[in-house]
Amino acid sequence: MRLHHDENLERTLVDMEITYKDLLKKVRDLHGKQNLDALTLLPRREHFELEDRDVFALMIIDLDHFKSINDRFGHPVGDEVLKQVGQHLGALALFHKQLSVCRLGGEEFALWITQPLCVSTIMDLAEHVRAAIETMEINVDNRMISVTASLGIVSSESESCGSDLRQLYKKADQALYEAKHSGRNTTKLAA
Repeated sequence: MRLHHDENLERTLVDMEITYKDLLKKVRDLHGKQNLDALTLLPRREHFELEDRDVFALMIIDLDHFKSINDRFGHPVGDEVLKQVGQHLGALALFHKQLSVCRLGGEEFALWITQPLCVSTIMDLAEHVRAAIETMEINVDNRMISVTASLGIVSSESESCGSDLRQLYKKADQALYEAKHSGRNTTKLAA
């Protein structure tokens, strides 16, 4: 009887080890998913705030009149718009290794550049992002949804804040405010 119990115990320990390994994998997977925005599957704001690489430029991207999309078509359609814009920005960041992207929340995204570029190149990239969003063909339930974006941009080259992320964010946010108040669907470099 004792031998039988030991065999069961051994099997239980083996099963526990497998279960523990599975549990560790799931915890690691969940931890990774906790760093991703559930809707867009982009890194969340915390990823941006914890970024420890040098940031040479920052763009805050805000979808224009997004509330009207939710009001007119419903939140599921708005969610699909966010997903598709997020996918586009994520693909851009994959293609350009010096770019990182995250969803800040709501209809705001951040795109930051991790290698030195001149201000004119940064502004060309910002204009490319703005135009790409404007020309996206977002088809949701056989409805074509168009969206535009305003971008606030800051370059550490043109600012005294260096690559201090908080200062760059503050300046980019001010530039975004100016873009929104100058007609939207535009890019503004921090003054």
